[in-house]
Amino acid sequence: ESEEVSIGLFDPFLWELMCQEHHPVAVFSLFTPPEFIIKEERQFPFALNMHRLTFSFLRKTSSCFGRAKNYHAEADFKRMKKMIVHSFRYLGVAQQLSQSPIPEYADFTCAREIWEEMMSETSEDWDYYEQKYKPRRDVISLSVFPLDMEMDDSCGLDLDDPINFFGRSLRFPGTFTGGEKIALLDIVRKELHTREDFVDQYPEYTAP
Repeated sequence: ESEEVSIGLFDPFLWELMCQEHHPVAVFSLFTPPEFIIKEERQFPFALNMHRLTFSFLRKTSSCFGRAKNYHAEADFKRMKKMIVHSFRYLGVAQQLSQSPIPEYADFTCAREIWEEMMSETSEDWDYYEQKYKPRRDVISLSVFPLDMEMDDSCGLDLDDPINFFGRSLRFPGTFTGGEKIALLDIVRKELHTREDFVDQYPEYTAP
């Protein structure tokens, strides 16, 4: 069986936004060992923020479990299993990045044991997978992101400062919470393709 390779192309403007919001795809790329980098002409500024990492990765791992359930409903059990494994991989990488000192590169094989265990499963019952793997995932979640972590609705974003990109600034109404900012960035990333598209459609949020 041949291996599948996924290649994603991103506009630099969107990529910089993804770095700032700690989107898992961006974080994974930023901490990829050099032997897996084909070409890198530009490095984007990035400062690890645990609040942003928490918001982004918890959302992603929950999304993976939700997608796994959808794949189960479609009787696509291979993709269902892959999504459950992904939910553990995101937490494993976040666990590494929460250490001090922060590692230079991430170990993306951190979910290998779960993968091997998952591939040996024969059940087609969703309740079986949810009852077996979700509690284990939740235990890891709490070890990485404890409930007493100081969090507020800013999600680690400075509500007073604009988000800067390419000499421009993306500003938000003062009433926006961090979650609402990230929701808008999600819209930007999914629906728009370039900085010019964003400026054209959302002029009230941009300034020279």
